[in-house]
Order: sequence, then C-alpha cells, then structure tokens
Amino acid sequence: MALRTVTPAPGAAAIAAVAAAVRATQQGDGLRAVHVVVRAEDSAVLVRRALARRLGGLAAVEVLPLDRLARGVLAAAGVERVGAAPRPVLAAALRRAALAAGGPLGASADQQFTLDALVASYQELTSLGETGLGVARARGGFGGAVADVVHGARRRLVDHGWVDDAALLTRAGARAGSAPTTPVVVLWAEAPTPVERAALHALAEHRDVTVVDTSTGVAPGPAALAVRAVSDPDEEVRDALRAIDAALAAGVPAEHVGLAWTSESYRRTVAEQLGASGLPWHGPGAGTLLETAPGRAALTAVEEPGDGPPPAGWRDLASRVAAATVAAAPDDPSTPAVVRLVSQLGALDLLGPLPSAATVASAVRAELAAVLPRHGTVGRGVTVGSLRRVADGAPWSVVVVVGLAEGLAPAGAGGASLLSDTDRDALGLPTTAEQDARQHRRLLAAIGGAGAATLSWPQADLRRTTRRSRSRWVDQLVEEGRVTEQALAPSSWGAVARRTTSATAADHRLRAAMAEPARLADTDGVFAAGLRALTARHVAALTAFDGDLSGEDLAPLRLGDRPVAPTQLEQAATCGRSYFTRVVLGVGDHRVGDELAGPDPGTNGSLVHEVLDRAIKHERTLGRPLTRAEVVTQFDAAMAAMPELLAQLLHMPVLLRENHHRTYLARVWQALDTDVAHRAATGRVPIDEEVRFGRNGDVQVTLPSGRRLAVKGVIDRVDRFPDGRLALVDYKTGPPATGVKADPLGGGARLQLAIYAVAAQQHFDAPIATVEYRYVRDGNRRVDELSAAAHTELLGPVVEAIVDTIERGVFVPGVHHTTQPGRPTCYVCDPHGLLARVHARRTRTLERAGLVVIGRDDD
Repeated sequence: MALRTVTPAPGAAAIAAVAAAVRATQQGDGLRAVHVVVRAEDSAVLVRRALARRLGGLAAVEVLPLDRLARGVLAAAGVERVGAAPRPVLAAALRRAALAAGGPLGASADQQFTLDALVASYQELTSLGETGLGVARARGGFGGAVADVVHGARRRLVDHGWVDDAALLTRAGARAGSAPTTPVVVLWAEAPTPVERAALHALAEHRDVTVVDTSTGVAPGPAALAVRAVSDPDEEVRDALRAIDAALAAGVPAEHVGLAWTSESYRRTVAEQLGASGLPWHGPGAGTLLETAPGRAALTAVEEPGDGPPPAGWRDLASRVAAATVAAAPDDPSTPAVVRLVSQLGALDLLGPLPSAATVASAVRAELAAVLPRHGTVGRGVTVGSLRRVADGAPWSVVVVVGLAEGLAPAGAGGASLLSDTDRDALGLPTTAEQDARQHRRLLAAIGGAGAATLSWPQADLRRTTRRSRSRWVDQLVEEGRVTEQALAPSSWGAVARRTTSATAADHRLRAAMAEPARLADTDGVFAAGLRALTARHVAALTAFDGDLSGEDLAPLRLGDRPVAPTQLEQAATCGRSYFTRVVLGVGDHRVGDELAGPDPGTNGSLVHEVLDRAIKHERTLGRPLTRAEVVTQFDAAMAAMPELLAQLLHMPVLLRENHHRTYLARVWQALDTDVAHRAATGRVPIDEEVRFGRNGDVQVTLPSGRRLAVKGVIDRVDRFPDGRLALVDYKTGPPATGVKADPLGGGARLQLAIYAVAAQQHFDAPIATVEYRYVRDGNRRVDELSAAAHTELLGPVVEAIVDTIERGVFVPGVHHTTQPGRPTCYVCDPHGLLARVHARRTRTLERAGLVVIGRDDD
C-alpha cells in the first residue's frame, strides 16, 4: 500500500485532481468503493456534487469527514461505539481541572470567557497528540499551565469513557489493519494537524491513500473580479444580494453561487436579509437557541427553579428543564434542539455534583448561545457562510465576499485560545500571522475557480461610528492587475432606482415609496409617520417635529403650584428638547463611549459635594482646618455612603479606579486649601451647609405679571462676613462658565444663585452680600463673585420668559458647543458627539486656511 500526494491549486484544479485520483483508484471499475475525505459534513455534499459534475456521475464514492471515516474503521474492526464528549461535558471537565490546578486559571474557572478559551486551547493542544501535549506541559509558564489543565481534563474524560477527536483518530490508526482496505482520497484545503497526519500514515500502511493538498497552492483569479466600496455593513449585504439576484436572473443556478463573510458579525445581517429576500439559500441562520422561545424557557427554568426541592443532580436538573421547555413551547420548531442540548447536561453527574446556581445558569446560557440554527438544505440554493465554508465548496460560477476591510481581513487576532504566539511557534501551531495567511488563502481559493467574483468592503463601522479602510489583500489584487472593475456602490435609493426588480423586502418598499408614496402611506402607518416628519422638516415654519407642541394638550406642562428646581428652569433655557425629554418625559441620559468605563458626571459631582460638606462640618467641630489625612478619611467616608458610586467603580479596571480616586482627592485638597486661604483673607466663616428650601412651596419668585412661582433647591454653603452679611456659595464640578460678569443669569442658563438669594433672604435674618460659583475642578482658584442685588433684579423677567415658553409647549433644541470633539454636546440632541466632530473639523479647516474662527455655531 502507498501514500501519494499531489499539490494542485485550490478551486477547479483541486476538484479535477480529486476526480482524477478517484478514477485512477477505481481502475476502470466504476463500482469500486472509494472514500473521499473532506473537512466537514456540509463540505461533503458540495464536493460530491462538484465531483459528479466533473465526472458525469458518481457511484460507490462516499464523501465524508475524517472523523466519520475513523468511526467507520473502528466499527469495522469490531470496536464498540465510541462516545465523543459533548461540549457541556468538555467544558465541565476543563472547569474542574482548572479548579484543581489553582492559579489564575483556577481563580477564573467559573467565568464563561475562561471556559470558552480553554475549550479552544483543548482542541489545539490535543491535535498535537500525546507527545506534543507532553512537550507543551514541559514548557512551563502560563502555556504549560494551560497544557496541564487540558491534560487533567482529558484524563477525567477518558476515565468516564469519552474521547475527543484526536484520540478517535489515534485509535482508528492503531486498528486500521483490522478494517477493510477501501482506498482513500483526501482533499486537504489546509495543512493537517500532527494527529491527522499520523492517522493517514497509519491508514496508508493497509490501503491506498492519495492526498490532494491545496494548502500551499494559489488559485488563478476569476475571469471577472469586481471590487465595491459600500457605505456600511447593512447596505453592503443588500448590495451583495442585488448582485446575486442579478446573477440568478441571468440564468446562473443558485447552487453554483456562494456568499461568504470574513467576520461572524455579518451572520445575523445576512440571514435576516436573505430571509426577507425570498432567495433560496442554506447556511447559518440568525440568532442562537438562546434567542428562541424554547431557549428562553429553558434558561428561565434554570434561573427560577420554583418553590420545590433543589435538583438532586445534573440529570434531575436536565429532566426538569426539558419538561419546562416542552410545556412552554410545545409546537416551536426549536424545541427538539433545545431539549436535545439540555439532555446532554445529565451526563455531567459523572464529573461531580452541581456547582453554584450562578455557575449552572452561566453554563446553560453559554451552551444555548453556542448553538446556531441552520437554514435550508445543503446543496440547495445559494451557499452562505464563513470564508472557510465557501472556500471548501469551490469552484463556483459566482462568488460574493463581504467584509473585506482591515481588521476583518486580515482579522489580526489569534482567536479565543490562551496560547501565546511564542508557545504556538514552539509547538508547531499556527501563529496569528499564519492564521491571517490561512484566511488569505481561503479568500483566493473561494474566488479562484469562479467565473465571476465580487469583493466588497464597508466604509463605516456602525458599532464604533468610525471609518474603515480597504483590506490590504484587495489592494494587492488591484496592484497585480487582477481586478477588472472598481466602483463605489450607490445608496440604497440609487441602487433601487436603477433596477427593475427587487432583491430584498427593503428594496421592494423603497420601490413602492418611489412610485406611489401617498398610497403606501395609506397602508403603512410607520411609513406615513416618517413621510410626515420628512415633509415637516422641509417647511419654513416651526413644526411639532422641531419642538413646537402648541397644538397638543398642554395641561401636563403647566407648572402650577409645584415647586420647580432652578436646574430645571436652566435646562429649559439652554435646550428645550433636553427639558422635554428629561423633565416632561422622564427619560434619563444615554451614556456612550468611554463614559461607560466609570461614574457619570452627576455621580462624580455628588461625591465632591458630599466630601466638601463633610469636611467643612468637621472643620467647624474641630475649630481648625483639616489635615490631609483627615480629608482622606472624610473622602473615604463619603464614598462609602454612596452605593451608586461604588457600583459604577466596580466596572472600572483597577488602574482606572485608582486614578479616579487620586484625581478627585487631589481636587478636593486643592479646593479646601484655596478656600481656607480665601476665608482667612476676607474674615468670612461658614455657618451652614446643604441648606434645603422650598419643599413645601414656601419660597416663591414674583414674576412681572404678578404670578408667584414656587421654587426649591439646596444651597451648598452659607458664609458670614465679620459685619454680619452673608455669602452664598454653589460648588461647580464642571468647567468654569464664560461671560458671567456681563450676563449674570446667562440668558436663563444660570439661575441658581439668584434663586438662592431670594430663598436666603426669607430663611436668614441677615442681608445677602454676594452669591458665588466655586469651580472645584479649578481648585477653587476661579471664583465668580457677584452682587446678590444684581441677580434678584434680573430674575423675574427671565424666569417668566422661560415659564411662558414651557407652558406654551415650545421645546426647540439649543445651540451646543464643546471643546472635546467626539464627546456628546447634548445627550438628547447629540448623544454620539457628531456635532462636536463637525465643529472640530470646521475649526481645523478654517485654521489651515489661515482664517480666524470668530464664533461657533454648530448647525
């Protein structure tokens, strides 16, 4: 017997080489049995059909994966059924091995990310064989610790009768002499692992084995290769479906068309849009089992077990969850798959008792999320999937590949495995660079044998609101002259307008809207509302879509006798849309970007106010300024009294959490030092802090019309001068305001001090000398000290104008400015900071042109 190797290019040349090997092996006997080995089950159907087309028909040829061939060899040799460990069993064995090993892996063994990474590492290390796994354990370090955990889990599985793929191949190689000597033709699209190579050599000792290795070959380019730049991933998928629809309309069979993506982030979008298009296809569906009704019912049964006794073990838990799933969704097509997965959990009783409830729920959630639904039947309709799946099924008449942008192709990441590139290189596993090279070869293999191919890339990343650049692999194809067409894809509207057919449901709706928008508005309420909004935006008058609600029921907007906080009035004066959203509708702020990594500005401001309040009170008790150590004590006590702050800090990395502590402690130190010096120079003394007023409506502001508006609030601090007059202090944790001297009320944006002066005149039996803003961020070095009389004289007309605007129902957006491009200028009008970017770009353009930026108007 012998092992022969041929190395054609991938694609059509590879299928031709496999067909030639089959014919040579059969030696003119078309009924002689031959096994053709491919990578996966779904590839088997595609390769078999390609061979049948090449040879004009097939008989006695079975196309199957290597692991199924190994099971056949063992069965023919008389070996009883070999059980492969299900993923839940493998994950549980790895978890217990990690806990037993201790160290960083043991400390994080209950985290699902660690288990997923250990499963990936298990597959890689066991593919090296026993010798390779021993070398990995002997290396020491973190890689050696991972190998020890894999070794421990593997021994635990073997003790209970389970095997992995590597062990299965090893056993099949050892019993190859006891099985029938059916010839084998192997199609290698990628380099085999050490265990796979050893199994083939063992088979070759007893039968003829021909290896068609395309892992190093480069396929020729397609006859027509187009490159298209598309606005974003969603539109990119729509553009791809239009290209496929055009190919099908030209007579290309759907079975000869492949649609591949470079990143799993496209899976859901592709499945949803294909489902809406009506095109025949097969491949991964949208969502996971966790997102189905049976999946949610199963998880609920685990997380909320009810009032009965706790489950006696995994098997008991599995039966309860399966029963609850069937009862909740008996007719759902996903119910059998969920029950089948849950039933696998019963086998975990062999590995030990149930862990904590949280760990059990996390394990069930992870297993449900790992199972992807399938759509269609392999070989019927357009083949859809990852670049690897489509490359294994080549050649194609038409191939469309989406996601060819840097960061996606090449991906530049080594997957979820815990092994470093140093360990990979020493053990013979593919490094990150080699994985990228494999992805590149898959791309060339997918398009190499096609009659026509289209490569597209998204110009924008909608998840990060950033731009993407074209993949270097596409640039290389362009430089080599293999690209026959480059184009910028038109917008959705333009693409639909140029076509006579609709590839997707969205295209159909656009075509209907273009033809008869009024008719579509009569039958589609959502479209009708959008049409009204677009129409209103193009008229000169102020409409409800701009914030004019004067034609609506305004009774809920009447302020009435309810006390109003000055910050609410300031908000209405600054941005009517923000006031309507936050105060009238009660919708909170939407935090984005780096703000999710720590406490929000409001919580940080509350912390500073609490620390300063505690420090000043403690200072009055001691009769002297606080030392730095005493300030630290008050700072820690203030943090301990704010559970919402502690909860937000827990989500920050340790270094950022420590930096947050240092930053705000330093600000408080500087603020107190400056305050002590200022009080010493003026002779003023704090007499009260956190003075609340107006809760019962007893503090009112008289408006020019004679109306009395009840107000409420909290004065941060009250000081007394030596002559008995008072000073009101309001701490500000944001940046210093501008134009305070020229316009103390800021057009209604700064009403606090004036309202505080009115309240203090009623609360304290003493004249009010000054009202002050203290900017803590500036270390209290910036103090806006203004006359109380100047504030109160201007207060009435400004407040009445704001109240009148609110009660008339006019909530127009404000004019927002920022000095931090990319940060929100207003959480309601501009939650993603786009206006800030526009302003920054405008400013840079003018500065480069040598022009002076006189004003800022972010429109």
